[in-house]
Amino acid sequence: MNRRTSPELRQALDHKLTELQRLLEPFFERTPVFPGYFQVYERVCGKPGCRCTQGHLHRSTRVLVPFRDGQAAISLKPEEVESWKTRTEDYKRLREARRSFRKWQAEVCELLDDLEKARRSTEGLRPQDRHRELR
Repeated sequence: MNRRTSPELRQALDHKLTELQRLLEPFFERTPVFPGYFQVYERVCGKPGCRCTQGHLHRSTRVLVPFRDGQAAISLKPEEVESWKTRTEDYKRLREARRSFRKWQAEVCELLDDLEKARRSTEGLRPQDRHRELR
């Protein structure tokens, strides 16, 4: 097992603190977000003689909106695309930051446990108890 010293562990903890500031940046932004999924899809309309039957599919843009009881789709006009796309991508970044924070949190807890173990002292224990592992 590779045991790090207290100074090394404190330095790693300091790096984690800097990393936390970077991870939480999306939560300090003030622009609105939307919990949906931006999607561009292509389809065939089915009209005889339409160019989509020769492989030139119709492109549509929509946002899929997740609800507790299912999902709905909102078809977007070309002038609405940028606004919706920005809000859904910002939402994705927010959720990714939350996932990264949870991973960061677990790593910091492990680091704190290692730091505590590195600082433990067996001073004052009876000689016969010094070989016993502490919790």
